[in-house]
Amino acid sequence: MGAADITYNYGHIGAVSVGFAGNSAQLLDHHDQIVSLINRLEPFTGEGANALRDGATLMLKGLAELGDAVGLHSKALDYAVDSAQATDLMSAHSFNGIFG
Repeated sequence: MGAADITYNYGHIGAVSVGFAGNSAQLLDHHDQIVSLINRLEPFTGEGANALRDGATLMLKGLAELGDAVGLHSKALDYAVDSAQATDLMSAHSFNGIFG
């Protein structure tokens, strides 16, 4: 496999990254909406209310972590594309200097 066999579709990778970023934002928005709804339960007391709040807190922690992880995937894709483009540019300049 030679260098000519390696191709990147930067536009597609960028679109996937944007998709991940959008999904991350949507997850974090859902998190905030649920927090708002759970906060409405503040006047309620008792074991049931406490159990509901504890369960919701645990669920919300997981949802926030998932949203953050999906956002990190978007950033990783952006970094990979930027690095690949920089490598391509550097390689092109290097070969141009040798063969140009």
